[in-house]
This record gives sequence, C-alpha cells and structure tokens, in this order.
Amino acid sequence: ARWPSPRRSHAASGEAEGFLATAATTTTGAPIFPEPWLPGMESQFYPTECPAWALCPKTKDWDGTILHATAGIGGMNGVSSTFARAKANQSPSLGVDFQVTSADRFALWSIDHKAMHLARNERGRQVELVADQTHAAMERLMLRQASTIHGGVGQAVGRIAAGGIAGSTITLEDPQTAKNFEEGDVIYLSANDGNTSTDTLLVGAGFTVVTIDPDAGTVLMSAGIVATFAAAAAGNYLFIDGDFQAGCAGYESWNPLVVPAASFFGVVRNTGNITRKAGIRKDVSATVGAVNKIRKALTAASAAGSKFTHMFVDPEFYSLLDGELGNNVRYVDKPAISADGGETTIGFTGIKFTQHGGAPVEIYPDAYAPLNVARGVNYGPAGFRWVSAGDFPMWLTPDGKPIMHSLEGTNAMEGRAGGYGNYVTKRPLDMGRFKLA
Repeated sequence: ARWPSPRRSHAASGEAEGFLATAATTTTGAPIFPEPWLPGMESQFYPTECPAWALCPKTKDWDGTILHATAGIGGMNGVSSTFARAKANQSPSLGVDFQVTSADRFALWSIDHKAMHLARNERGRQVELVADQTHAAMERLMLRQASTIHGGVGQAVGRIAAGGIAGSTITLEDPQTAKNFEEGDVIYLSANDGNTSTDTLLVGAGFTVVTIDPDAGTVLMSAGIVATFAAAAAGNYLFIDGDFQAGCAGYESWNPLVVPAASFFGVVRNTGNITRKAGIRKDVSATVGAVNKIRKALTAASAAGSKFTHMFVDPEFYSLLDGELGNNVRYVDKPAISADGGETTIGFTGIKFTQHGGAPVEIYPDAYAPLNVARGVNYGPAGFRWVSAGDFPMWLTPDGKPIMHSLEGTNAMEGRAGGYGNYVTKRPLDMGRFKLA
C-alpha cells in the first residue's frame, strides 16, 4: 500500500474548506487538509535512521483494555514410540499469558492565529504554515516512537557518564544518545532505568535543555545538576518530563539484560524456563572480529532454540562487519511496513548473514541501537510486532479528521496527534541480547 493519492476536496463534497479561523472553543474547527496526513510525511512516520521500527510488523487491531499474548514455555508430552505411553502421558502444552496494556504517545503543536488569519486569502501560504509545524511535530513524535523500540517501559533517553557532571553540563555515557534531546526539553533524573516498577525519580524540580553538543556528547541544562538534584551522580538516567515508566515495552523490556524479579505484564520471568519467557542474553565481547561475534551470537541462539529473522546493531559495528565481509557480503533491500501491514516507499539496505545450518538473518545498522549491543528478533507471524488501537499516528479528534483547534487562553491554533498501542510478542524465546564489547 503506497501513499494515498489526494481525494476530492472538502469543498467539492459540501464541507467547509480550510480551517475555521473564528473558532472560539477547543471543539470547533474544520479540516485544513483533504487528507489525514500531508503528502511526503511517510518519511516522518518511518525514519530512515531507525529500520528496527520501520521494518517491525504493525497491526491496528487492538481492542479492549488488555491485549493477551500467550507464550508457550513447554511442549505437550503425548509423544512416544508406544501408543499406550503416549496416551498415558498426554498433556496440553504449557504457556504464560502476558496481559499487555497500551502505552500512550502524544504530540501537540500550535500555530499563531494572527499569522494564519493574515494568510487567509493565500491558501498555499496558509497550508504551508500548518504543514511546517505538522511536519516538525510528526518528526519528533515518530523519532521518539522509533527510539522506544530499543528501550523499555522506563523510557530513559540517556545516562550520565563517569565524571559526567560539571556545573550545569552533563556528559552522556553514550554520545549518540544526544540525538534524543531537543532544546527546551524538561529533564528529570533517576538512579535506575525505570524499567522496574519499584524505580523512582530523584527528588528535584527538573531542569531544561539549553544546548546540545552531539560531537562531545554533552547537554547544557538551565541550572546546576547537583543544585537541582542533590543526589545526582554518574550513572543516573535521564528522562523527558512525563515519560518516566510510561513508555512502550521495547526490546529491553521483553528481552532484558537482567531479568527482574518483578512481574512483567502479569508474568514472573526470573524463575522456571527464563529463556522462553524473556529471550536469551550472552556476552560475546571476548570473541575477536565482528563476523565471529555475530557467528557466536547466532550459534548461541541456535543452541537455545531461538529463531531470528533480523538483527540490529549500532552503525559503527555495522561498518566493521561490512568491512570484514568484504567481497563476501550479500546485501538485502526491504521496505518499511506501514500501520496497516502494507509496504511503503521507504526502503532499507542490510546485510544478509547466513549461518551454517540456519536460516539467513538480516542485519541492519540503527542509529538508535545501543552501542556494542546486537539485538536479535523475530519479525515473523507470532514474533515481535507493534499493535495499535486504530491508526498510529492519528489526529486526536473525535472523528479523526485533521482539525486545528483554537488554544484556550492564547491567540493560537493547536494540533493534536498521537495514538495508543504497544509492542508485543508470543515468542520471547525468539529474542536475543548480545554484548559486543
């Protein structure tokens, strides 16, 4: 399913065209676009720097408060070379029921009413004013959404490096996480990553991001770090206001480095068959060479019975892997998957890695993948996927139409978009976390 072609205008169907410039409440207005989304916004929905999100299967059939995902943790026992014994020992397969709840994601943006009104006779300019802000809002919304696939429900956006506190400046443990911040973001700290329900935020009023230096991996805040959070220390995690423990259950939630004692969507995973409830994890850092590290990881997966279709690594490791393979490299091109499960016009190139005796695995570089971690995942029918309640993203209006509302108490028009859903899998076994260095 490619990007929809423009339909007839609202004027042709008897509806008001443009938006209602004299709107007096937050519930009145008219569509400014004949389509829910602007042409060209597909690239915002599936950022090219995050194939993990773009290639992830997606459905929009979430219905109800809870989404049940039953994962098998044990096979049935009625198999034998002797019929009598097979009948005597027969039993149903064992499973656990993950009762997944939805995570929310919102993007709100505003446009000055005066600017819109002055452009009332210039339809193209009026649309451009809205388009610019809508594009910007959708880009931030979907970059945040894309990055959550690698993380957990805690939704940390960075971590303070050793010796990383100097006055009002924070040095990030992973410099590439600087891309998670924007000037004006309000930030809070925690001693933990927030993925465990018992984690809490540090006591403090929060501070605002003033400037970001991606090259140095530093973020300048509006106030002193220790002056704002007395308990601030190296190793603390950073959270954008409103995100703490309210995120999506990404890879790190379903396949954590350390399986917590606390239940996860109603399932206790740190006892019994842990691998079938929380995937595999292995340190392959002592193995020499990028190719050999991947081989070691896939060998461990095969031994555990895990089946991967994809692996995602940071761009630096991908370059090493690509270089080592040299003339033996085989590339694969795949399109991003849309919210209704169809293919889009956005494409990605990865490496097709074949392990002796196993099915090929596609390996992609992802700018939001944590450094020195390879993540194996299965994007097959029962594997890891995104499920939303209707379209994602969608306009947050009663009928889903692209309407801007007057923003009470200001001379501005406001747009609202977002959605509700979460990542889910019925095969946690088919996930793996591998330390590369």
